[in-house]
Amino acid sequence: MNSQRIKFSNEFCFTAILDEAEKLIGLGIVDYQIPQDDLFIKQTNGEFVRTTIAKEINTVISQLRMSYGRALLRADKIDGDYISFTLLEFSEIALYDEENPLRIIVDQAISADLRANNIDPDRAVEEIKKQLIVEENGKYAFAYSIKNDSENLVLIGDRYSFTIAETPQHYLHIIQLRKRTNKSRIDFPIVLVNGCIEIVNELTDRAILTARADAQYEKLISSDAEFIDLWNIYNELELESIKQQATKMGFLKYKGFRYSNGMIVFSLEGGYTRREFCSDNMYYVAIGNIDPANPIDYNDKLATVIGTEIDYSCINTPEFRIKEEMDTTRVIPARGYLLPSVQGSAIQKKRREQAEKIILSNKCKMPGLKNIIQAGSMVGVVGRKNQPVSSNLEIEIFGDKEHHFTEKQKAAIDAAINTPDIAIIQGPPGTGKTTVIKAIVKRIDELWNSKAKILITSTQHDAVDNAVEEINYGGVPVNRVAVRKGREDDNLLIYDWIDKMIESCELWLESQGDNQRSKVREVFEKLLRVETTDDYAEKYSLLKECYELSKEWDFSQELDSKFALVISELGAKCSKGETKENELGKLIQGQRLTKEAFLDDGIIQLKQLEQNLKYDSDVEYEIPAYWKKLRRVTEDCPELEDYLEQLKADCERLMDICPGVASVNDDLLDRDIRELVKGFRLEIVALGDDSKTQLNNLIWEFKQELTNSNNVENLIKAYSKINAATCQQSANPHLSASMGGFDEEYDFVIVDEAARSNPLDLLIPMSMGKKIILVGDHKQLPHMVERDVVKAVSHKTENSNVEAVLEESLFMRLNAAVSREDSKLGITRTAMLSEQYRMHPDICDLVNVFYDGKLETMCKKEDKEHNLGLYDDKALVWIDLPLSDKYPEEVKKQSVSRQCEVDRTQKELAMILPKNEKYRIGVITFYSAQAKLLDEMVRDNFPSDVDRIRVGTVDAFQGKEFDVVLLSVVRSNNEEELQRRVGFLDNDNRLCVAFSRAKRLLIVVGDSKTVAFDGEKEYVKALNEMYKKSQK
Repeated sequence: MNSQRIKFSNEFCFTAILDEAEKLIGLGIVDYQIPQDDLFIKQTNGEFVRTTIAKEINTVISQLRMSYGRALLRADKIDGDYISFTLLEFSEIALYDEENPLRIIVDQAISADLRANNIDPDRAVEEIKKQLIVEENGKYAFAYSIKNDSENLVLIGDRYSFTIAETPQHYLHIIQLRKRTNKSRIDFPIVLVNGCIEIVNELTDRAILTARADAQYEKLISSDAEFIDLWNIYNELELESIKQQATKMGFLKYKGFRYSNGMIVFSLEGGYTRREFCSDNMYYVAIGNIDPANPIDYNDKLATVIGTEIDYSCINTPEFRIKEEMDTTRVIPARGYLLPSVQGSAIQKKRREQAEKIILSNKCKMPGLKNIIQAGSMVGVVGRKNQPVSSNLEIEIFGDKEHHFTEKQKAAIDAAINTPDIAIIQGPPGTGKTTVIKAIVKRIDELWNSKAKILITSTQHDAVDNAVEEINYGGVPVNRVAVRKGREDDNLLIYDWIDKMIESCELWLESQGDNQRSKVREVFEKLLRVETTDDYAEKYSLLKECYELSKEWDFSQELDSKFALVISELGAKCSKGETKENELGKLIQGQRLTKEAFLDDGIIQLKQLEQNLKYDSDVEYEIPAYWKKLRRVTEDCPELEDYLEQLKADCERLMDICPGVASVNDDLLDRDIRELVKGFRLEIVALGDDSKTQLNNLIWEFKQELTNSNNVENLIKAYSKINAATCQQSANPHLSASMGGFDEEYDFVIVDEAARSNPLDLLIPMSMGKKIILVGDHKQLPHMVERDVVKAVSHKTENSNVEAVLEESLFMRLNAAVSREDSKLGITRTAMLSEQYRMHPDICDLVNVFYDGKLETMCKKEDKEHNLGLYDDKALVWIDLPLSDKYPEEVKKQSVSRQCEVDRTQKELAMILPKNEKYRIGVITFYSAQAKLLDEMVRDNFPSDVDRIRVGTVDAFQGKEFDVVLLSVVRSNNEEELQRRVGFLDNDNRLCVAFSRAKRLLIVVGDSKTVAFDGEKEYVKALNEMYKKSQK
């Protein structure tokens, strides 16, 4: 800091005399002494020299003596032998020496402030030193204590002030940077800091952070159950298991496919979907050709990964249905084969291993993340305390001033935005976690001035879609990466944003009266049509119309020349007309003549050319025999390069004999048209004699651009600060220009449904974040582990604790570990949303059996009544079908089913559906065989209601809600051993999901004596609770 700019001390000015002053001292802060009644100042050579006070000697000496030890003397001006001094007086002095320096850490606590003030983190320490420390000798700084907060200190800089606080680890760091002006008034007593001042870089110096984290980690690792190592062994053995399983599964041949509501539906050729072909933990691929004798040994580069989530209702049908999760830009072949993808699983394994390696080597974006995973340690820094809710946040989220966040929701937002490293938010059913995620993103937007980069992710696509619904950041929608083609609502977020922006533009232009100039508007509209039409004749006509409308405007000579060129090219092209030869020419020019391009979609292009020559074109050309071989070629074909050389020669011959094909190059013409349109727009925007007219022109141009959704999507990819993708996709740098895979650095990574994520998948996005926010509920569905693989890990490690470690979700592990550490450190990085808005109070009371009574109902009972006039208006109903001749026992095959429960469910639906045509109904069971029977029943008996009835196993229902839920428990037998008696039902996580889907009415259909209580013994506690409450 330049001492001349110090304006916040008490100042006393006087003049002294010194012979040849300009040679002996310099301007700025000087050391001084006052023995007896004289003023001695230090010369530039280090010696002290006596000066003479020019006037009012007694007053000056008195002032110097009174403030000595808590003042600085500054030489402001030297004029001959006269020196103008300013005595800067402070309230007190704080002394530091080399043994006890003032050591201030610069770390992640001020990342947001640096970003908001456009300060490069790599130069932050240098800038802070420049701001804080007086430049003359580098040993002075200035500070004051904040009123009512003696723990914090503020250092005053030239243009900024810096708030200093002590961390839980007992060191000082900067927690806030604020811009100030020279006129900023400081009403606090200023302290002079004198001596050894150190500003230490822990913001970008990874060596310090890594060494500290490694040392801490070595103390944390247990000898027998190191978490990441166990999961690494699981990852290895799982891939081996998948390879063996894939060999047994075989393949399916398909003749076509379609997209339907987020699913890819393949029509099988001469067969059915076999049960053994369906697996929960397998990726599936589509490929054009295989060797039926060895189907698994296919060429990975020719296969398209299509997804993992199968619709099990397709078993024993001539269709194969799978949720589209294409982690690739490849095209699905029109017909071909479906196979389990060992390669897909291998890629998954490789990404997991890479994330693990990055974290264990401390090369992740949060050094020390492995310590959090292992023991819940705090590795980040506690910054300043930001308020969780701003005055504008509730209006942004709720749209009015009537609704407010609950205290629990505020606590969750607080934990997320103020966490030093990680925040764990447990969101039980109906507690508004999606609203909280939206609020967290919006609050980050406010605090970071729209400059924080965020990743929103989850294991499954549906969870990602749900988490980003209605979120925008900095006024721009989320960049939803690799959305699925079959989803009709994939781009609703973008389209909704476009509509709102167009409406805003129209309102603005309407408010400006006639200033928008109708000619400008008409030209913009025609230019848009030039961009969107594929008809060159229409482009030609539209551009000529634009010229006529704008010929009086003063365009540049360059634009006039470009216009003449494009009109000439279009005229030449359009004069030939759209002939069969033109179509043939496009097909010739579209052939893939390199090996890589041909293996992508060259076979399709070649087939289209061959069909045109045979059936559509008037050109006589004999199809070469090698074309047939080329259409069946694979990557390892030794003749492929020769075939492509021949194809290139054939294309050249065809171009020669096809009239007029090559006269105008479409690619070059399209480029010229784009440049012309761009030039038109830029020069039109600049038209007008005043800024208001130019602004109107600019808004018209922006409004027209918004009508081109492709342009808007590209804009969002380029400028959106939020990416949204699945955990695995977040590591793929090829899906979006805005994603760099593991090289990407996010200020915040937000993971929804984190408790359902395989821990190794969860590590992928976690490795990319400077701060991590996990949202989930370990009381609901957990991640899936293969029992055989778990046993193999246990056998390999000879560790009896392996099963417990692997079956525990990383979310649950972190929630417990972080809570323990927080209680020691006095901080809060966890929160639980406990106020639910979904369920009838009686249903909530039942669900509370899983949450130790912590859930509170925030909705009124009368608002959640089903009002069907059935079941005595109760919200909990058990329709008992006890084992008997009338209600036979379950049927066990590969899965379990019970027909009498299907029949009774049909009867209940027949009563419920007519009572309220708006209610959505969920029919849930625990077994795929029963789900298939229930689905067939619904489709056969209630075809007009299938859109509002959802049938399936409980695993597909997390995150969904229904007005009425019917739960078929299936099990009915006389087995004594618990597992054989109740099977999957003895699982609180699944029962929690099943119970909590219902908003108004929950009906259980089944044998209470088998699964709940037989009069002597309780079997499944939660089901017994349901039975007892239903009887009240």
